[in-house]
Amino acid sequence: VIRLSSNWKPGNRTTLELLPSMDVYTENSSPPLSSTRFANTRFIADRTLQNPMFRMEGHLTQDISSEFWVSLDAQYNFGGATYADGVGQDNQQSWLGLGGTLGSNLWPGGTLSFNGGGVVARNQSSPDGWQVRFVVIQAF
Repeated sequence: VIRLSSNWKPGNRTTLELLPSMDVYTENSSPPLSSTRFANTRFIADRTLQNPMFRMEGHLTQDISSEFWVSLDAQYNFGGATYADGVGQDNQQSWLGLGGTLGSNLWPGGTLSFNGGGVVARNQSSPDGWQVRFVVIQAF
């Protein structure tokens, strides 16, 4: 989190949040449709692998008041190609999603937010579409 405003006082904050992450997958030596489970099948993988999926998420957040804030959100994903019995499936993902959030801190330790967004750039193997989400978080 990078503070862009002069202080952390609620109602005056502007921040830039950058959240890098990576999903790592293990080898699957018994996929649900493996040929070891179905006799006489020749075209079903006995072993599948998936490359790591790298993600960079960012939020530019501005307080509207001491209780409400808005943010512009972005997420870029890259990787996740899969292999069946060592053969690449030519399905590496690369996509960019953009959106926004309206949030509130209406009670101690609680956050209520509504956000939405969609995929704005992608390759053929990546997801497409948009979503809306309503989130309630309570810290204890």
